[in-house]
Amino acid sequence: MLAIWQTKDLDETLRERTELSLIARTELGSSGERRAIQSGIGSASAIAEMYPELIGDPERCSAAVSRLVENSPIYSFIGFVPVGAPILCSSLRTPISEELIDEEIRSRSSSAVQSIVPLGDITGNGRSFAVLLQPILNDATVVGQVAIAIPTDVLTQQQDMTIDDQPLSMVIYNQAGDVISTQGEPLDPAVVRSLVEPQKNGSIFDPQRRVVRNQRPDGHHQVLTTASLIPGVAYAVGSWDPSHAGLQPPGTVLPTFSLPVLMWFASLLVAYFAVHRLVVAPIRDLQKRMRLFAVNRSLPNTNQMERLPTELFELEKTFGNMAYDLMDDEARMEDSLREKNVLLKEIHHRVKNNLQMISSIINMEIRASDDNFARNTLKRLHARIIGLATVHRLLYKSDNLGRAEAEPLMQEVSSTLFDALSATHPKADTRLTCDTFSLIPDQAVPMSLFIGETGAQAVRDMPVPTAENPGFLHISLKIVSPGTALIICRSPYVVKPDHRATTEVKTGAQLMRAFAMQLGSDFETTESDGIRTRTLSFAITSNIPDALDY
Repeated sequence: MLAIWQTKDLDETLRERTELSLIARTELGSSGERRAIQSGIGSASAIAEMYPELIGDPERCSAAVSRLVENSPIYSFIGFVPVGAPILCSSLRTPISEELIDEEIRSRSSSAVQSIVPLGDITGNGRSFAVLLQPILNDATVVGQVAIAIPTDVLTQQQDMTIDDQPLSMVIYNQAGDVISTQGEPLDPAVVRSLVEPQKNGSIFDPQRRVVRNQRPDGHHQVLTTASLIPGVAYAVGSWDPSHAGLQPPGTVLPTFSLPVLMWFASLLVAYFAVHRLVVAPIRDLQKRMRLFAVNRSLPNTNQMERLPTELFELEKTFGNMAYDLMDDEARMEDSLREKNVLLKEIHHRVKNNLQMISSIINMEIRASDDNFARNTLKRLHARIIGLATVHRLLYKSDNLGRAEAEPLMQEVSSTLFDALSATHPKADTRLTCDTFSLIPDQAVPMSLFIGETGAQAVRDMPVPTAENPGFLHISLKIVSPGTALIICRSPYVVKPDHRATTEVKTGAQLMRAFAMQLGSDFETTESDGIRTRTLSFAITSNIPDALDY
């Protein structure tokens, strides 16, 4: 009894799995018709939205739908079917009287739901049609339908997804049980209509996704599997050979003496099929695809989708959707980052141009001024503006807009100081020493201005050159410890008692102290044996601080 019960339980399990597999194959075998009907519904919905704009001009309306028919490989007719009125807008470009409209289509002209109805040979060439009807609403009132006709031979020729076994027949029908198209062996229309009736028992599946066993008039059994193409609009039913495992008609009983042997073989088969083929292998394949996606964002296709159980099929599909969404998000983020970099470069470029324009204006003022004090003041201001423009120019040319390289920045700032010194001290010794590291713009700007101001004061206070003392200016920027930089500026000096020079010194000291505060530090000045040494130590900021909303 235990063996018989186990055999029966196993038979039911296999039957249910086979039913799920046949339903999935039915959905795959009707995927071409599903795409065609979905395309028609989408087109009909779009045309229905255009109804208020087109209905006032039948010629323009007819021309628009005619172009759509000409450009579509599956549509043979598109038109507006008003309630109780002739068709004035259609791809035929001629009015169609109400008497010539099919009675079924005319009766559905006031329906508020989408539908698909069959249409017989109205052209005399033996072709039948599937007509999609999309209601047109005007202030919640149905004013007509958008009708799109698809030849049934075109509908059945749509490319389906590949399946292992082809059904004996594939029938598309609507909510009322009317046959839309048939491939393979024809089915009795009464059988198709019975599929839309509510089922009280017999199948574990919902009314439009189930397995039905039917007996044909010749006495042979057939297995029917139904699937929903478009809920409430179109459905598919496939006819299968009942010789599939687990679907034989009841009454086939194995001899009692063979049950133990068959159970042993069946247990091995079920264990291998259920555990390895349906669980282990698909999970390993999914794990491999996840690893490949994590390493190089590749997403290889799997050949087991059609053989997967519903749960693993959904898991595979969810992973694929997640992977594509992630790649789309990364692509959008990369595009956004590229756009921001372009905008930042444009900002630095424009700031640099504006500063150069201001520099040119100051140069004009310098040339026009006769007062040496004013000229010197404008020259110092000009040097500071050039320092700012240098930072923005380097940021504009840098690949990383969030950081500026210290070495080229020091070279740009120092070259200006060395050129100014060579004009008055041709044989002066100029030297620049700089380590290689980068700074954020909030530190690069005050640092360059501090060096520019310190160097300008060193050039201004340089003693008159002699053969023994031609003068020198040494500037260095080095990393003295992890995260800490040190600026050193050494030069000879003389104290000038001139009042204006004293004022310049005080102003320069104030500016240098302000720049040092922006670097989070303060500078030190030592004077010994006619040599002045200024040092400034500051912490290098590694992360760009968050922008403050003032």
